[in-house]
Amino acid sequence: MITTHSFKITALVMLISLSVATFAQQKSLTRANQLFDDKSYVDAIEKYERILKKDMNNASALKKIAECHRLNNNTTKAEVYYARLVESKNASSEEVLHYIQTLFSNGNYAKAKEVLTSPVAPADSRTANYLKGLNNLKEYYKDSASVKVKLETELNSEGNDFSPVLTKNSVLFTSSRPRTQWVKKEHSWSNTVYNVLYIAKKQGASFEAIKPFAKEYSSNYNDGPACFSSDGKKMIFTANSMAENRKPTKSDIVKLQLFTAIYNADDNDYEGLEAFAYNNDGYNCAHPALSSDGMLLVFSSDMPGTLGGMDLWQCKWEGSKWAKPENLGDKINSPGNEVFPTLGADGTLYFSSNGRDGLGGLDLYSASNSTGNWTAASNMNAPFNSSKDDFGITLDKDAKTGYFSSNRASAKGDDDIFSFSRDKVNPTKNFIVLVKDASTKKLIESELQYKDIKSGIVTEQKGNGKYLLTLSPESEIELLAKATKYQEKSLKTKLSSDSMEVFLTAEDKNCINGIVLDKSNNGTPAQDATVIIKDNAGTKVFETITGSDGKYSKCDLDKDKSYTVTTSKKGGYFTKTEGIKIPANEVKTTELEKIVVGKAIKIDNIYFDLGKADIRTDAANELDKTVLLLNDNPDIIVELSSHTDCRGSAASNLALSEARAKSSVAYIIAKGINKKRISGKGYGESKLTNSCACEGAVKSTCSEQEHQQNRRTEFKVTGFAK
Repeated sequence: MITTHSFKITALVMLISLSVATFAQQKSLTRANQLFDDKSYVDAIEKYERILKKDMNNASALKKIAECHRLNNNTTKAEVYYARLVESKNASSEEVLHYIQTLFSNGNYAKAKEVLTSPVAPADSRTANYLKGLNNLKEYYKDSASVKVKLETELNSEGNDFSPVLTKNSVLFTSSRPRTQWVKKEHSWSNTVYNVLYIAKKQGASFEAIKPFAKEYSSNYNDGPACFSSDGKKMIFTANSMAENRKPTKSDIVKLQLFTAIYNADDNDYEGLEAFAYNNDGYNCAHPALSSDGMLLVFSSDMPGTLGGMDLWQCKWEGSKWAKPENLGDKINSPGNEVFPTLGADGTLYFSSNGRDGLGGLDLYSASNSTGNWTAASNMNAPFNSSKDDFGITLDKDAKTGYFSSNRASAKGDDDIFSFSRDKVNPTKNFIVLVKDASTKKLIESELQYKDIKSGIVTEQKGNGKYLLTLSPESEIELLAKATKYQEKSLKTKLSSDSMEVFLTAEDKNCINGIVLDKSNNGTPAQDATVIIKDNAGTKVFETITGSDGKYSKCDLDKDKSYTVTTSKKGGYFTKTEGIKIPANEVKTTELEKIVVGKAIKIDNIYFDLGKADIRTDAANELDKTVLLLNDNPDIIVELSSHTDCRGSAASNLALSEARAKSSVAYIIAKGINKKRISGKGYGESKLTNSCACEGAVKSTCSEQEHQQNRRTEFKVTGFAK
């Protein structure tokens, strides 16, 4: 027989054991986190694995081990841990994006699309870009047969070999291959040696022995990639740098910086090391690219002013120095990373990004700049791109042959160098669109949106009315030209000529001007929202996709006529339909909100007569909006709840709120909503939104306005119809 005394002793022993285990687990987590903070990711992974064996749902360990694997480019294992983290509902928006990126890298496009179209999908332009890529997968393979890609076995090792550069009759590249002499240093990030520059001389289809390049410029950490002027006299390269005579601590992040060296023909060597004027210990400057005339430098940096992680920046040569860096803008840069730029002989910019539409990982893109402004980035497609990282391209003068690096499945090590050849460069055509005032025939400040009908890719430009489009010859596009105080104009055209004019007429008063805001993203403009306007007969008179400013405009509508505006956005947002009458004298603001299961949303202006549950006319008008919302979003299942203030007995308040909730639900069902999609529940005074309790002996000092906050009707999504 167990006595009370012995039971207490047993319970105490169990409690002590539990406390000791919890303390040990917390100590292990602290040690693992220290390794993580020190960038010792390989050692940290081992610690986190031990923690997760004992507590498989430890959110902190899941977050960190997923990040460790991602930073070491082990996307297979990263996917496993990100999946568990997202499933646990502890993932941040950025972690969900990392999960989506690993799914892309692993070729798991079906699961990626499932996550991108679910309520957890982040409100980020990358979400829209990734969805755009998934919806156009076939387009990325359309010219794959015309390009031959070969793994250059002689150049590659079991380490990372990447960012090849053509220089005279040699290939310069960056490598972390094992070595037994000269410099042998490893970093704890991935337990691999630091990167060093190597050069291999070409002999026909083969290469001579690979040798270290410019050893005297080797830093204590990573070196490369590099670039050269067309005459080979100037070299600009990337290296980790620290102040002299200072040893790094474990927590130091040694930034990448740019350095220039000049070739000395007498010594057959590069000399005169000079630091880039805009290097800074607070951010990275890396991956230099020089134009053929040496007048333009493009590089990657996370300096202040970036749109995302690493952006591409440019500097112009001013005779004796580089001008202040300029961001290349959102036609090139994204909220992701833009890295490893190259400038072709004709001035074409090649670079890699993980923030745009593509096949996954880093994809290669190109853009031109014949009018002083960069055109929108264009994906280089397969086989240049794969679901893995593809980057660091170098091309010959006619851009028909060259090399690039990738960690695709056929790679020998992690990152490897591949050569490519193609019969012809993918033909593109510069097409100029001039947006002008129909009366004065002068260029006007405007916005041009164009869609390639075949690929479905939509691009936007804003400017003074002169726009350069770089597309494939004979492309068929849809154009939409907009300008303030002008009627917008849309049309379809083929690029059968070199230019065209679009004339806009000054707008009349019969317009609907609107802006779509993302309520789930602090009310910022909602990009890629679809806006459809219909007349009262149900005929669609307008459809558009919002740009980065979230705005739209439709003029030349019938005066004194009613219209409906339906606004939707992919990524798990409520679709919203609203009525509007012409003339609409104010800008119509529509707030889109993400569907979050279990989140209460207040229905404004639902009033009942004192002590009654009958639906009044004013309440019916508001409930009709809920009916419209349910019709616009046929997949959601909702609970409609009624709440009271504290005055009156708790029992009577509960009964009254229950009656009001059921009355409201009955009204909505009578309007044609399936009863399986909506339920009603009264909560009485049990869920006050403030401290205005007054039950029993409690005396409330709240004002009528404060009590009114508790007398509310809400709905929340509880699930989705299958």
